[in-house]
Amino acid sequence: MNLILPLLPVAWQPYAKSLLAALGAILVTLTVTLPSVPSWSTVGVAVLTALGVYAQPNVPPPVA
Repeated sequence: MNLILPLLPVAWQPYAKSLLAALGAILVTLTVTLPSVPSWSTVGVAVLTALGVYAQPNVPPPVA
């Protein structure tokens, strides 16, 4: 169940989990700081980020 791996370049694939977590943190920060965003969306983005990070497999670094 690779969610984001096919979308990333090969060099970035070992960092897919970190990239997904960073993107989720940015989105949660935006939903908290923007006044026009409903409060339920903050919870939704946080839950979807947690599920995405959980579902993303750990990929070992490429062997050079």
